[in-house]
Amino acid sequence: MLAFDDCWYGAAMPRDGFVGTLREGRYRVGTKLADGGMGAVYSGTHVRIGRPVAIKKLHPALAHQEEMVRRFQQEAEAAAAIGHPHIVDVLDLGVADDGGAFLVMERLEGEDLG
Repeated sequence: MLAFDDCWYGAAMPRDGFVGTLREGRYRVGTKLADGGMGAVYSGTHVRIGRPVAIKKLHPALAHQEEMVRRFQQEAEAAAAIGHPHIVDVLDLGVADDGGAFLVMERLEGEDLG
């Protein structure tokens, strides 16, 4: 059974089951920040040290497509290997309850370039 939240214009929207959960015993998932072609990005917190993080989760529809999961993992590995001040650091990689891979990145504050 789906749970619903009211959105700003009054229509009922399915509740995002990833929000508010604890991942890997360390990361509390906050609000959704953005939605893209491969996944969604959420605010989060490393609960043990209080560090703000961003959590990118592969869309559930792509979670069982081997090629998409491989590309997602390659993105995490490539970003983690670069170690450049102009590239967001990838801190961790995990799997959500629905099988969707997620990666944990440093969370940066700033303006949307758009």
